[in-house]
Amino acid sequence: MSLLKLSGIGKIYYSEGSVAVGIRGIDLSFERGEFVAVTGASGSGKSTLLNVISGMDSYEEGELYIEGAPTSHYLESDWEEYRSKYISFIFQDYNILESYTVLQNVELALMHIKDRRERRRRAIELLTRVGMEKHLRQKGSKLSGGQKQRTVIARALAKDSPIILADEPTGNLDEATSKEIIDLLREVSKDKLLIIVTHNYEEVEGVATRHIRIYDGSVEFDRGEKPATVTATEEKKYEYVPPKKKKFSFKEFLRDLGDGIKLGGHVFASRPKLAVFTCMLMAVGMLGVFFITSTCFDPSVLEEFSYDMFEYQNGRVVAVRRDGALPTEDEISALAEKHSAQSYISCDFLLDKPLTINFTYDPYDQYYRYNSRNQGVFMKTVGDVDFSFEGELPDEAGEVLLSLPLHMEKTYRHVAIGEDNVYIEGISFKVTGISYYIDNNLPARVFVTEDEYNTMSHIVALKKMRNNQGIYINGVDKYGNPQTIPAYDLAIVRELGKQIYVPEGMGYDLVGPASLNVPSVPGCSLDLGDDAVAKSLPDYMDNFDMYYIPAIGMDAVQALADYYVENDYGQFSLFFKNDAEAKRAANKMLKEGYIAVLSDSQYEPDPFEKFAMGFLVFLMVAIWLGGVIGLAFFIRLCQSRSIVSFKNDIAIMRSMGIKAAVIKISMYMRSVIAVIPAAAGLFVVAALIFTSSEFNGYFTYLYGWQYALICFGLLLIAIRVSFKQQGKLFEGSVKKTLTGGELND
Repeated sequence: MSLLKLSGIGKIYYSEGSVAVGIRGIDLSFERGEFVAVTGASGSGKSTLLNVISGMDSYEEGELYIEGAPTSHYLESDWEEYRSKYISFIFQDYNILESYTVLQNVELALMHIKDRRERRRRAIELLTRVGMEKHLRQKGSKLSGGQKQRTVIARALAKDSPIILADEPTGNLDEATSKEIIDLLREVSKDKLLIIVTHNYEEVEGVATRHIRIYDGSVEFDRGEKPATVTATEEKKYEYVPPKKKKFSFKEFLRDLGDGIKLGGHVFASRPKLAVFTCMLMAVGMLGVFFITSTCFDPSVLEEFSYDMFEYQNGRVVAVRRDGALPTEDEISALAEKHSAQSYISCDFLLDKPLTINFTYDPYDQYYRYNSRNQGVFMKTVGDVDFSFEGELPDEAGEVLLSLPLHMEKTYRHVAIGEDNVYIEGISFKVTGISYYIDNNLPARVFVTEDEYNTMSHIVALKKMRNNQGIYINGVDKYGNPQTIPAYDLAIVRELGKQIYVPEGMGYDLVGPASLNVPSVPGCSLDLGDDAVAKSLPDYMDNFDMYYIPAIGMDAVQALADYYVENDYGQFSLFFKNDAEAKRAANKMLKEGYIAVLSDSQYEPDPFEKFAMGFLVFLMVAIWLGGVIGLAFFIRLCQSRSIVSFKNDIAIMRSMGIKAAVIKISMYMRSVIAVIPAAAGLFVVAALIFTSSEFNGYFTYLYGWQYALICFGLLLIAIRVSFKQQGKLFEGSVKKTLTGGELND
């Protein structure tokens, strides 16, 4: 049975509506040990014959048999396997992988050897055999013509294929080098079938065992053909086998994956400049996604899309009496004990109320910054401190520990601990300690003593009501005429105690006695006595007269606030170990005459609000998707230009019989490798941004899962881009690509 047999083989080329015959009616058979020289004029079909035999080009007529088996039904994967098992090809223009070293070129053909050391040993042995042992580390682009051809011969031998095809291997070499190459081919192919195409039969005449001349696509003569080793009746008959899709093999997939990953590392490292460019491109894409994500999903914006009734706290139950009556302190305490609550707050207003904090005294400033994420703070008690800080804990009224996002350090860096004050809701507090954190999603917090927390809870609750109704100052002027000053805006000054101060610019001449009352709360009034009017303010309020609002002492406001809470504020909170315990307690309280809910409860917005918020969310997501898609398009556009450089490399690999699946995995792997330094760069940039007080507030702090999502998303973009590009890289035959088929993206 012949090793290789061609029966009536014909190849037709179609180009721009015209048809050209490459070869026709070729009937040839070949055996191992033959040195076959194929000659003929240019364009006669010699190279076409080799391309068909190698499986790098298809045939339209006849049948090609390999060891008696027909191939006309082969799919591309079958031709890959055929080239891998049977064919080694030596090209006229070498087709060496120029970005690889001599050693890497040969090792590439030895990928079937899994042991790296054995693979290297075998490659060096082959290169020594062809006289290239002194050039192992040289890149293919640095070799002479003869050295390239020797390297390609070593690469062809590395596969140990039974068929070696050489397409004018000496066409670009001088006479002396040509003789060396021919002698080398004869030496290494004694037990193989060697078919060599040449224009000069004389240079192979002394070693060729057979001479075939092609003329106008057909065999003109065949001299030296060996007789058939078997008779026609003995030759096995094969029937046509229709193409069949191969079953998926997980073991084969793992093998291809391993080979592809290994090859991907070589592909990435083979072109250092292109590798750096790809890494930079991925870094730009990753940073772009980071900035888009951090900008679009600002938590201060997202909070506007929620319908939360309260500030969530694990294990918190918010309750009021169902009958509208105000619960007493003893009642709340007994309720907490009955349901095994860990703690309770009888006036929980501060749990849900963001406060304003200012570095300088400005009673109007709170109205301009009330909803600003950079200024809003939540007040806690010193018992909640679970972080390190500089300074000491507050231990008396009027002292505060600050825990602020790092971007606020720009404002508060000049605060002297133990000396300077800050103003929370316009009330002065001495700073005893300060701490900064980088997670700007978390609101700023201020910590005070428990007594001060309760006092501030009452005062802030009163201020909410006061903003609607106001506190009225009642007194007389120096002539005894009654005066009433409505204080819709006021300053609370700790040092005034139970006195008031009215700036001259307001146009009132108030003297004692005086009193305060809140008309909206019956009975909420306070007699300040004859010495009610202060003549001056603390030194830090020297410029207060410009505000045209009255100042009221802390003790006076506290007295009004206590009365308001005791007679008008009925909401309280109980705290349990977790939400599960809180839910059980809330269900029991519902049966005991209370309205009790968890702190994660939400209200039902009206349809217009739902539509408006939904549209804003849609718009935000659309902007994010638009940015990501734009980056993906940018990456694809840039890579589409660089990927062309791999066209010939991939075709050469395919000609060597390396599976397309392995090559494709290697190209994906190249993108994966490029994402790794890009991810490292992202973390470095993020660290520089969020650990800097100058930049911390400009971008939303992202968490580990979000960075993982960004990296995964960019990886998908890179894989998608590689997938689209590979459709172009693998279209057409190997022969078309190697002979200059255009690649357009």
